[in-house]
Amino acid sequence: MKRFIRKALILGALCVPFAFVLPVVLDPYNVFHYKNVRDNGVGLNQNYIKMRYLLDNPGRFDALILGSSKVAPLDVGHINDVLRWYNMTHAWGTPREYFENLQVLIERGIIPSVVLLGIDTASGWLDPDISVRTLGTNPYPYPAQGSDWLRYGQFLLGYCNPSVLSSILVSIRHKGNTPEFQKQFYENGGRARKAKTEPYNWNNLPYQMVMRFKPRPIENRIEQGLADIQRIRDVCAEHHIKLIVFTIPLHIAEYRHFIPYGYLDFLEKLADISDFYNFVGINDIAVNNDYFNDVFHHNIATGDMVLDRIFEGITDEKLLSQGFGYYVTGENRDLLFALLREQLTDRHRSASP
Repeated sequence: MKRFIRKALILGALCVPFAFVLPVVLDPYNVFHYKNVRDNGVGLNQNYIKMRYLLDNPGRFDALILGSSKVAPLDVGHINDVLRWYNMTHAWGTPREYFENLQVLIERGIIPSVVLLGIDTASGWLDPDISVRTLGTNPYPYPAQGSDWLRYGQFLLGYCNPSVLSSILVSIRHKGNTPEFQKQFYENGGRARKAKTEPYNWNNLPYQMVMRFKPRPIENRIEQGLADIQRIRDVCAEHHIKLIVFTIPLHIAEYRHFIPYGYLDFLEKLADISDFYNFVGINDIAVNNDYFNDVFHHNIATGDMVLDRIFEGITDEKLLSQGFGYYVTGENRDLLFALLREQLTDRHRSASP
């Protein structure tokens, strides 16, 4: 019996490097390599890594873009001002995470001059706890959630889960790491302007929408999402941070998918909280696949149009008449929402992407 226990202990000791050290070295989500990120084909945990990066470089940036992966195509280099911008985009981002990240930064003395807040469908329907349960999106710990070392321990234990094996295998085989990838990540947090994407299959969009949003959107997240947006507004006002809110351009398929769940009601309640730039609706951008990388993400050219409208006041009269680029205030909000609802009549619904 003693011999068996001795052998078991030796075997267990030999397994430790494989169970703990090897996953950390391979690190498919780059959480243990946040100072030296790698394009390993899996996708960085940008939610955690970017926070660590900003906290380690407190004086590097003056202004932040907050949003989900839908704001990734916003090229901060296209913003023509004297501020140093950083795009905090991360997958499955929600207003609660934006608020908590901003609160952590402020508590550490990092107070941006301007915050550009992107609102999308995840802002009103996605449960932020999904990010906490996923290694690829697990956020930097909010003060009430414990220390950074605790989060490291969570990642370490999570990496020992056999389900991560497939991600590790992808990272081993992937050969796409380049110096340009790392430079782009640390300089502006966004996507390289010449980034190449694989051809997207635009066929059978309804099926793609159903598969993406199973289970169906949770309607009671709307009020929680709006409350989190209000918390962002309040903390920005408290610390004299200029807050600019905008709705991220949506492909017509995603826009239509969320209309029955109260998307326009959500926007009307958003207008009660803050003025914002509107870029959603049935317009010449939404119905044209050329302005989107896929049904869920617009491309960099579309992002440039958004930035031009917000920072330069550049508008296209036809698009503006369709609600794209419309600046919503307490005085003119009814005009926009009447237009967006009119677009949903049979005459407009017949339009196809």
